[in-house]
This record gives sequence, C-alpha cells and structure tokens, in this order.
Amino acid sequence: MVVVVTLAIIAALLWGAAIMITFTRTIVPQSFAAETIMDVSVHEEHQPGRDDAIFVRTDRRTLRVDPSAAACLRRGDTVSKEAWSMTVRRSDAPDCQLEPPLQLAAVAGVPILITVLTGGCLMLGRRISRQLQPGGG
Repeated sequence: MVVVVTLAIIAALLWGAAIMITFTRTIVPQSFAAETIMDVSVHEEHQPGRDDAIFVRTDRRTLRVDPSAAACLRRGDTVSKEAWSMTVRRSDAPDCQLEPPLQLAAVAGVPILITVLTGGCLMLGRRISRQLQPGGG
C-alpha cells in the first residue's frame, strides 16, 4: 500500500510540473500592462508546422507563445492582460480570448494514466502472488 501511495504522490508532482511547463510556453501566466507588440516570429523546430516555437517581442521583453496567442497579437498592437487571464485586451481591436494550450490535455493525462496503470499492475501482481502461495487459493 505504501508503494501505491508513493507512486500517487510522485505522479501528482509530475502532473503539476508538466502542467506548469506547458503553461510556460503560453502567455496565460504572464501579465501585460500596455506593452506594444514589436514582432511575432516563428522558428521551425523538428516538425515544421507542428512544434514550431513562436516568439513575441514587445517593447519590454521577448516571450514564447502558443499559436492561440500568436493569432491574437499583431505587430503594432498595444496589449494588456492580467496574469492567468485568458483575455487579451488590445487598444485598437476587440479583446481576444486565448484558448487553452493544445498540449494541456495530453500533458495532464499522461501522469494520471501512468499512475492508474502502475497501480493496477501492482494490485494484479499482488493478487497473483497470493494465489500462487501454498494455501492462498
């Protein structure tokens, strides 16, 4: 039982870390206070069009963003956004709603799936070992 609890704790920590890493590739946790977009650039990675790195340079910093954010941000826009908000306010255009990161469903589900499968295998192995013991029948 201790092993299962330990694995559940490890999986929960991995799950939280995976979600945070996913959000670092978005502007969701970022806040903006009237920053002007200077440039939006795409850097092709291993699978062009699928895992490209998209960067937005403002008058104050450069951030990696996801495709949803890149679609909201145009050169010359002055944007404001509260941290963890999904709404980007633009000075000369309607507000833009960000979409949850595409990777979030997969990243959040994998550690949970691993925990469930590992726990199931451990319980099955325990059950089988009990049945194989003399008189465990």
